[in-house]
Amino acid sequence: MDIRRASRLPADLRDEITQILEEQFARAKTVLSEQSAFLVELAEELLEKEYVGSTDVAAIAAKSMTSGKDSTRSACP
Repeated sequence: MDIRRASRLPADLRDEITQILEEQFARAKTVLSEQSAFLVELAEELLEKEYVGSTDVAAIAAKSMTSGKDSTRSACP
C-alpha cells in the first residue's frame, strides 16, 4: 500500500489492515517453521541439482513427513 494513501484512510480501517497483516505475517512464520525440515532438504537438493521436478519435490515432502520432523501437517507442503 502506498504510504501517502495510507495516511488518508480512517483510523479504524488502518487498524484493521494492520491487524490482518500482523496475523498473516505470524501465520507465514508458523508455516515456514513447521515446514523447516522440508524447506532445508529442498534447498539442499536445489543447490546440488539447480533444478528439481515435481516428482523430486513430492519425494522430499514424503520423506520429510515420514521422518516426523514436520509431523504437524498431514498434507504435502
